[in-house]
Amino acid sequence: MNGERILIVDDDPMSLKLIRALLNGEGYTVRCAKSADEAVTILETFHPRLILMDIQLPGVDGLELTRRLRDDPATRKTSIIALTAYSMKGDDHKAQSAGCDGYITKPIDTRTLPSLVREFLMKGGSRDPLPGGDNEDLLSELRNNLLAEGMDKCSMLLSSMEKDFNVDQTRRFSHRWAGIAGTLGYQEITRKARKLEELLNPPVVENRATIRAGIKDLAVCFSKAASGKKLEHVWSPEITAFLSDKRLAVIGFERAEAERMTRALEKIHVHTQTFKTVDPGAQVLAVFDALVVKVSTDGPDAWTSPEKLGNNKKPLLLIGPCEMLLETTALVDQSADFLTAPWDPEEVILRAYRLLSKAQQRRMPNSHAPGVSNRVVIIADDDIAVTQLVSASLQKFQFDCRVASSGAQALEMVKELRPRALVLDVNMPGMDGFDVLVRMRMDAHIKDIPVILLTARSREEDVMRGFGYGAADYMTKPFSPTELAARVSRLVA
Repeated sequence: MNGERILIVDDDPMSLKLIRALLNGEGYTVRCAKSADEAVTILETFHPRLILMDIQLPGVDGLELTRRLRDDPATRKTSIIALTAYSMKGDDHKAQSAGCDGYITKPIDTRTLPSLVREFLMKGGSRDPLPGGDNEDLLSELRNNLLAEGMDKCSMLLSSMEKDFNVDQTRRFSHRWAGIAGTLGYQEITRKARKLEELLNPPVVENRATIRAGIKDLAVCFSKAASGKKLEHVWSPEITAFLSDKRLAVIGFERAEAERMTRALEKIHVHTQTFKTVDPGAQVLAVFDALVVKVSTDGPDAWTSPEKLGNNKKPLLLIGPCEMLLETTALVDQSADFLTAPWDPEEVILRAYRLLSKAQQRRMPNSHAPGVSNRVVIIADDDIAVTQLVSASLQKFQFDCRVASSGAQALEMVKELRPRALVLDVNMPGMDGFDVLVRMRMDAHIKDIPVILLTARSREEDVMRGFGYGAADYMTKPFSPTELAARVSRLVA
């Protein structure tokens, strides 16, 4: 595959830089475009075998650009994979209808993207959706984006203080950071942002020096969070509770590797036992919930044998060089996952959680099959980071999440879809959340749909106003996505 040409079309500079670095490292010839117009110009002289196409582009979006490329004889046969911020019901059909050969859900899993691209090129294109990142990948990406945005915008706001300071813009940034930073683990940023938001209330002119100091404090917080190293990973209560008391066999690792892995696992109360080598069919493995196995060119050979792997019925995490894992993927079923070396213990914990939760879902009765009940939940918020977090959490409870970015859009979607619940932000452009709630309670067809208000407004009068207008629950930002998912589940039970 060395030298194969790939074009990346994405308006996010960080995504472009990351994907390009990953694919350049695999020997591909990569070009990048930040808009549909730029992509068309590049395609006049650059003829790629594959295009990675972001759907959410400014101006002409990715799906419309795909349709135009399919109408052009010069690009009609070029393979196109759509990139989507989050996979919603019907996204695959939209991508296929536009002419895409597949789609990948963001956040992109940097550990598997090169092998996905290689597999796609080897097969000559596939219409099946390609897997995206898991929830912890999403949190990591959102944290990085928040810190990068905060450092950039604080610098811009400080520069504008002397000439064309925009109070409304500063208030929007501080309100957003106050709501999302704490949810992502940055409580100090939330505290500083909330303090700055309070300073931006009238009279602002007299408070200029204090506002400048508040922005500087925020800039320092963002910078410290970006440069600081976390000594210990803090896992969500959901992951810790699920993995607690599980038993994992760690097989084929050198002593130092095995000790590094088991120390991390034991901190969240996972029981481990290490084996230098063991046969996949050995009776001793029966007591374990999952197996973590090192695959390498020098052993253990038993785990790369089709006959032996076929005898294993346990959830299996294989760790090793990319080339060896690619050879092994065809030999194992859906109860296996793969992690490319070099690895770190946090990645092992995430993969173990994903493996075991999938295994549990396969054992459970299919109580949420299509047609059994309406599982639609609408999330109305103009902050994409919030909608991504809430969607990821609710999808674990088999909810079909739909997103609205304004009050008017939320009201229309509620009337059309009749969801099981509405998660509603108060501060939105145009019609705010309180207005949406009042109009819902006046409509006989939708007045009984439960609404959870999710807002940075924490004053007692706002809470009482929300309940007075008929909210079923009220959560303030920063919030716990897991707790929110639990509250939604309780409401629709």
